[in-house]
Amino acid sequence: TGLKVVVGDEQGRPVLVDAPPRSTDLIAADVRAERDRRINAVQWRIERYRSQDAANTPTTDAPNTYAALLAYVQALRDVPSQTGFPGNVSWPTEPQ
Repeated sequence: TGLKVVVGDEQGRPVLVDAPPRSTDLIAADVRAERDRRINAVQWRIERYRSQDAANTPTTDAPNTYAALLAYVQALRDVPSQTGFPGNVSWPTEPQ
């Protein structure tokens, strides 16, 4: 019930067969792309906090939330060093 692909049989007629397993390199690339997407999704909050703090204006996020965002981004950067990478990844939880 997995992914199927169309290939030619001995007579060149199309037949549906199970797709070959994806390579570890392709799986790793997909996981890294997801990691990068998650980092990019919160990077604006980090930049906003830094800008507000540098301008001496009230920050939208509390300092502890900013610190949690930095820790979250670092945990995402560390995903490739997880023991189960790339087949078994434990994603960190995004701070609210």
